[in-house]
Amino acid sequence: LTLEDFQEADGKLSFTVSADCYAHAVHFGLGADKLFSDQYFDLLPGESRRITLENPQGIQPAELQADCVFIP
Repeated sequence: LTLEDFQEADGKLSFTVSADCYAHAVHFGLGADKLFSDQYFDLLPGESRRITLENPQGIQPAELQADCVFIP
């Protein structure tokens, strides 16, 4: 999974997540207190999705990591 194109505006952090193979249950593992626009979704090979973290207080872009189940 690749996270890129980070943008901060209006107290929110947005970024794009993409995959080069099928990725099941993509999530970010920051706990229930962090509100993502989407969490636990699937990505097809070559697909990307724009995600917004509504309350990124204390989170730096370099700290964000996506996890999933890869299905080759």
